Amino acid sequence: MTKRKYLNVKQVAEMLGVHRSSVYRYISSHGLPYYKIGGGRLLFDPERVEAWVESQQRKVIMASNYFIKNW
Repeated sequence: MTKRKYLNVKQVAEMLGVHRSSVYRYISSHGLPYYKIGGGRLLFDPERVEAWVESQQRKVIMASNYFIKNW
């Protein structure tokens, strides 16, 4: 059985190239998936974070295409 490696807020911020406060904003406003463990600590599955990033990119592309078509 392989032990999964999870990331903390600081590591996710580094992965995304943003400030830690942005990670909290992505959680509350944009649905960034996380797990809350004892003591209020947040952990993130790197695969789920990558999937979330891809979904956000698709939303931007779709919105851009809509804007261009309706200009």
